[in-house]
Amino acid sequence: MTSSFSSALENWLAEKGITYKIITPREFCGDAAACGDCTEWFFVEFKTPLPEAYDTILGVSGAGKAAMFAAGEDGFLDFDGMPFTSKSGSELNDWLGRQVASGKGC
Repeated sequence: MTSSFSSALENWLAEKGITYKIITPREFCGDAAACGDCTEWFFVEFKTPLPEAYDTILGVSGAGKAAMFAAGEDGFLDFDGMPFTSKSGSELNDWLGRQVASGKGC
């Protein structure tokens, strides 16, 4: 899935020098299941910047929703905090700066 939001996410990660891998989860569970099909989202997995350096899964949808996710052993994803809805790539970048760069998580 390619959208302006997935491009904005990849550009932001590249600008911060964060190495990531694109993942394809099997399905949503819990509160995330209300969002429908997870194939409408673009997901990356990475380590947050030091000093925290914890594993993070982040997803963005073509509609501008963004969230950090927790993965179950079965490969299903659920929200790790409340999703954020952005109207532009710059709003997404601001959210990423607050959530990822600060190490706060969602």
